[in-house]
Amino acid sequence: MNRAKKFSIGELVHIPASVQLTQYEDHAPADTPIAKKHRLSDAPTLGVVVSNSGPLHLDVYCHGERWSIPTQSVYKLEVNKND
Repeated sequence: MNRAKKFSIGELVHIPASVQLTQYEDHAPADTPIAKKHRLSDAPTLGVVVSNSGPLHLDVYCHGERWSIPTQSVYKLEVNKND
């Protein structure tokens, strides 16, 4: 069974190295987004979920900017509450 990952706005997430990060034009139609900037994450990093842009992508704030990232490439951080 293939279950979609569920993320909450404000949740801290792990982004591995070599993940495609994409920014889209602000005023592009939702059904035909226009990419304006791409980059690969050069090292593992943390991000904050700012919105769910659909079942396949997540909008995350990292590297000082907002990026769209494939949901399957992002992982929830496990918080150890015993520390």
